[in-house]
Amino acid sequence: MKKRTGTNNKILIAIIILLFSILMAIVIAFYKVYMTSSKSSVKQTKNIQQVQNQEVEKQNDVENGKLLLVSEREGLYSCNMKYINSKNGKVVLDLGYNYYDANDFSEGLACVHKEVNRTYDKSVNIYSIQSKSGYIDEKGNIAIQIKFDRAGDFSEGLAAVVVNKKIGYINKKGEFVIEPQFDPLYNPEDVNWRYSAIFSRFKFSQGLAPIRKNKKWGYINQKGEFVIKPQFDCAGTFSEDLAPVMKGEKWGYINKKGEFVIEPQFLDANIFSEGLAFVEARNKELNGRHLWGIIDKNGNFIKEPVYEYGGPFSEGLAAVASSDYTIAYINKEAKVVIPYRFRDAWPFSQGLARISTSNSTANSTAYIDKKGNIVYGNLGKVKKKQSTNKHSKAYMEYNKNHSNTYDDESYVPDYDNMTDEEFKEVYKKEMEHFSDWSNVDK
Repeated sequence: MKKRTGTNNKILIAIIILLFSILMAIVIAFYKVYMTSSKSSVKQTKNIQQVQNQEVEKQNDVENGKLLLVSEREGLYSCNMKYINSKNGKVVLDLGYNYYDANDFSEGLACVHKEVNRTYDKSVNIYSIQSKSGYIDEKGNIAIQIKFDRAGDFSEGLAAVVVNKKIGYINKKGEFVIEPQFDPLYNPEDVNWRYSAIFSRFKFSQGLAPIRKNKKWGYINQKGEFVIKPQFDCAGTFSEDLAPVMKGEKWGYINKKGEFVIEPQFLDANIFSEGLAFVEARNKELNGRHLWGIIDKNGNFIKEPVYEYGGPFSEGLAAVASSDYTIAYINKEAKVVIPYRFRDAWPFSQGLARISTSNSTANSTAYIDKKGNIVYGNLGKVKKKQSTNKHSKAYMEYNKNHSNTYDDESYVPDYDNMTDEEFKEVYKKEMEHFSDWSNVDK
């Protein structure tokens, strides 16, 4: 009996040991699964945190500096675009070649243009690009669908857009606040219209926007109501309570009641900024070109006309062009602060200005500080407009008298190899196509 009891005890102990072993195996298996899952979860959490940190870092970059557009154009039809931070030069947003063109950010959104079709015009040896416009946010996401025929920058919460050859105004949700009803200045299907400063004329400033209806210009408020009825032959935006307007063939300045403060007397006029404005004088010429000078708010010249073009002032400096089409920056005493060496120049903002020094088709833009030092970018020497060929000379002479020229001489049709008859025909078409905007209705 005792022997059987001892045997049973041994069997029981063996069973307990076996069950314990199985239990331990299960526990170890679960532990391994748990640790693997935990590591994966930790890794995933770290990845998510890393992405979030990158987003926060990018957001901090945006908040601590302005987004600057940098474009690397490769010919007329291909452009690599990115935005860098003005504080450190880091790339915050890289658009690559996803868009045909893009604007600077304004009020948190940037207007982008996407090619939808292109046709080749053999007669002038260039492509005509059809595109649609929309808006992206500072992360590169589509904020407002790319569906407009043309679109401008946001200003005071609204942006001018073209639909069915009429201009209206949208809010940042893409909703029409003012229905399309006003006339564009150029044919909205003309790609060159987007690049000109003309479209910026329609933006709101100081609560008013210049509009064009039935070939006359007036001003509306943000409800689309006329504050100053259409009566001018051309008009610019309000700045410092004054706006340049053209009456007949002379430019002057009006107040927000539509009354002339400076009577029409100039060939052209820029907006006032920092108390000064550049105007084109009627009685000052150089080589057949009328020159620009600087006036105060009484209409008196504080700097006699000596420039090919100038203005506006921003952060105490203004870009001015010389007779050889190079550009410098002057201060409000009209002293040259940054020497003549640029081909294109934009106003200063947060201590930086975008400039170009060549006609090259790649890496042609950069940013300078107020001492003229290149902060971001790498530029070559300026190429002045010149040619020994009679056809190219004639074209460039025409360009001197018209505001709409090609940004790059490589875009110009091959005049050098044309016969006289071919040149006459193409030149005629060019003059019709790039007509002076001030005479568009004449």
